[in-house]
Amino acid sequence: MVKAILLSIIFLLPAAVMAQDTDSRGEVFINVGRGVIFDDEGFLGSGTSIGGGIGFRLISKLGIEGEVKRIPHFREFPSGVQLRGTAVFININAIYHFSDSRIQPYVTGGAGFLHYRNKSRSPFPDEPFRGEPTSNSFAFNMGAGLKGFLTDRVSVRPEFKLLNSNDVTVVSDKLNIFHFSVALALHW
Repeated sequence: MVKAILLSIIFLLPAAVMAQDTDSRGEVFINVGRGVIFDDEGFLGSGTSIGGGIGFRLISKLGIEGEVKRIPHFREFPSGVQLRGTAVFININAIYHFSDSRIQPYVTGGAGFLHYRNKSRSPFPDEPFRGEPTSNSFAFNMGAGLKGFLTDRVSVRPEFKLLNSNDVTVVSDKLNIFHFSVALALHW
């Protein structure tokens, strides 16, 4: 009986959600996720991210968003070396929705500013990364996701993005972040 109810929900709920339509023009969202950070020499660590933004539909399927995202990372080695830092991205993104229905797959991409703070530590006195240097640089991102409307004005947004900066002098010349997040959005 329980299996029949669960299967009914799994198969009938998407059809009911897709049969509805939304006409919102703006949204504000908050997101929580996980970022995995690499530089040109390898894995720096991962951490839980938080962010948010605001977006507007310019036409039916094309929009623009402003977003802020904070992604910390941490990795510790048995030797006592700790790779630790925080990346803060401020981006303007274009977003293209493939549908106007209640389930809206999308692609996104944009450019902006990255502030990176390196807090790495080493127990060895000759290691070069003692202290807390910072770096500011140009950054870009691209990704894909899905907006699933729970009501006419509330949606959930799972999303995957690749964030990149080629001029982060604190760590190395390149910083890449693979980021997955889930956002809750309010539409008007």
